[in-house]
Amino acid sequence: MSRVLTLGCSHAWGAEAKSAGVIDTLENLNLSFGKLVADSLDLEFAMAARPGVGNDQILYDVIEHVQENDICLVSWTYLDRYLWTARNTTEESSWFTNWHVLTVLSNNLPKYFEIAEKFFKQKKEVRDKHVHANRFHPFMKNMNDPDLIKFCEGQAVYGLASMPKIVNFLKTYHAVDSIIKSRGATPVYLHYDVESDALQKITGMDELDVQRIFPDRLYAMEETNNPGWEEVLFHNELDNTTLLNGYRDDSNFIRWKIEGTASSYKEWYFNNNNLTEWPGDRLGHLDAQAHKELADIILEKLNADN
Repeated sequence: MSRVLTLGCSHAWGAEAKSAGVIDTLENLNLSFGKLVADSLDLEFAMAARPGVGNDQILYDVIEHVQENDICLVSWTYLDRYLWTARNTTEESSWFTNWHVLTVLSNNLPKYFEIAEKFFKQKKEVRDKHVHANRFHPFMKNMNDPDLIKFCEGQAVYGLASMPKIVNFLKTYHAVDSIIKSRGATPVYLHYDVESDALQKITGMDELDVQRIFPDRLYAMEETNNPGWEEVLFHNELDNTTLLNGYRDDSNFIRWKIEGTASSYKEWYFNNNNLTEWPGDRLGHLDAQAHKELADIILEKLNADN
């Protein structure tokens, strides 16, 4: 029997749908776009999304939970969510973002104050709410740990760049897409807001700032006119690869073509409500009306595809 399976983070879960500032309640889940789609189609509903996870978690959940005939609503999340895997039984595994990294660094090292302020782009009261909401996160509980500070410094150097995140996301997308289709399920892909500059690069709305993503051939080979086998050419440039174009050409995506913005449902929401930033009482999630409208858009796509 078909069912609707939602995969993603808090935006797919329905965080703040019922009340601003309230994240993980059953009331929110019941107002989420996935639940509304399932109810409209009179199908069973399964929620594999959960607040705070990254795209690698979506891949794991696809491996674990996708069944034949599922309608999989995949809400891709931020590209800069990474898994902190516990090194021993006394540590906690957790997802972390550049927000966590810069919060640790700006709390300990003065040279990161200005970088953090530019990155956060949040009013102080909103940032304070986020700090409070994350107070049980391992990074927040161990804010002054010297080893954590060193780790965050390395992450800040590499993790703030767009291209490594883009390449990792594209690999995750292809794995998810292949598994869903191999199991006889139907994918519907949405972007919430995956760091607008990176999203604009991979959707083709902006120029890629790094072309050579793979190293040149790492071995030497004797020249021969007839080796007896075909040498596969190395592609070390992202443009014109299946890695990128397979994503760009995928008709299973819902893309909002709003001039000057990325094709994500955050931008769609902002455009519909004439917003340039989230209202002060919200932590960055859609309200119940927006979930209903988003469910209608998904249903329209499913009907058109069938």
